[in-house]
Amino acid sequence: MVKKMFGWAAAVLLLAAPACVLAAGSAGGGDWHSLFIGDDGELYAAGVNMNGAFGNGETGFTQESSPVLVELPENQKPLKIFNDGLGAASYILGTDGNVYSFGDSSYMQLGREGDAATPARVEMPEGVSITDMSAGFGYAAAIGSDGQVYSWGNNDSGQIGDGTNSSRFFPTKALLPEGVSALKIAAGDDHTTVVGSDGKVYSWGSNDYGQLGSDTSSRTTPGEVFLPEGVSISDISAGQDHVMAIGSDGKLYAWGGNGQGQLGDGTTASRSEVAEVSLPEGISVMKIANSALGSAAIGSDGKVYLWGSVDGYTSYSVPQAMDLPEGVVPSDLGSTGAGFLISGSDGQLYSVGGNRFGELATGDLSSKSVPFQTGFFLMPQPDSDSANNSSPDAGSGDDQSPTEDVTGSHGFEFSPPEKMDPAFVVEPDTGRVFIMIEAY
Repeated sequence: MVKKMFGWAAAVLLLAAPACVLAAGSAGGGDWHSLFIGDDGELYAAGVNMNGAFGNGETGFTQESSPVLVELPENQKPLKIFNDGLGAASYILGTDGNVYSFGDSSYMQLGREGDAATPARVEMPEGVSITDMSAGFGYAAAIGSDGQVYSWGNNDSGQIGDGTNSSRFFPTKALLPEGVSALKIAAGDDHTTVVGSDGKVYSWGSNDYGQLGSDTSSRTTPGEVFLPEGVSISDISAGQDHVMAIGSDGKLYAWGGNGQGQLGDGTTASRSEVAEVSLPEGISVMKIANSALGSAAIGSDGKVYLWGSVDGYTSYSVPQAMDLPEGVVPSDLGSTGAGFLISGSDGQLYSVGGNRFGELATGDLSSKSVPFQTGFFLMPQPDSDSANNSSPDAGSGDDQSPTEDVTGSHGFEFSPPEKMDPAFVVEPDTGRVFIMIEAY
């Protein structure tokens, strides 16, 4: 094990979780902070705010385990929200079809030059709006209204897909096969996966753990994932170095890194072959999400299943059902760098996983090995295209309301730690935060 000191912009642990989160976009997070759309339609953040990651105009170090208000652009409301795997940058897909980014841009991941303490628009090619996006370790990838994939930021493994290893300040088109449009997208640590309009799945970037779904080396342009014969994919999600996909046969498939059992096959052996996750017999999957080293799904039985790393201490190599309060069923699912965010049919946010920085919005800094009721109420989300079939009923939650108005506290009482975690070092002259991490 080697310990190194990096600027915040340079590294955040090794947990490069997908930024993307709930399919409907009401909550999600990275390693250090999470974003939530409240039942008032406003956007909130919790966890660690450094270099503008909360989007509230503050650039110094703050730590909040209860949601605080993000300053949205005028006349904009978030449809979907994403964090990059660093947890240093955040993205909003607005009602106008534009992406707004804020936070740290040391990897060029904001889609423009310089950091931003409040959301600002990412300039896309003329006439192109965004329909969906995802984000990885210091980079973001989006599907344009023209069906093409546009990416920006870190490109050291070819994850932008333009045939180079050159990082990009501005959105750059991936080299999809001619005539193929992207329908779904998932970004991992340094790899990108899309579902194509031709029914095939394409991937590019690093293949150190088989996360490209083929036995090839890493690649800088899209290549085909080898799916089981006759199976097409309706939805995908990516972790640090693994991918999950819902098949047309109702089964859940996974491939890539498996050191914590995140492939759900009963082993901890990584693989490039696309294989079935060992769900209970008769259970199909409605929605999926991945943390860096964990996996989660909402089953057709109305239960949440977790496997891989749950909270940094507990791991399962096959899916385990998690209990919510009686009468509550999960309606949506998202992830942080080391945990998961569950939207309940009662309108409330439930969190489980690592919580060192308060990113689970539980009002404390303790990890949760089972879902915890936060008391924060999420914005009800319309049905997504991945939920047009028989998903568990989600209650309207119309009789619920936040315990306080839009101050961002929502009933939480939180006292900051008496002293800053020794992993953090603040440079006196600039106020810039540095982090001690462990590199394995």
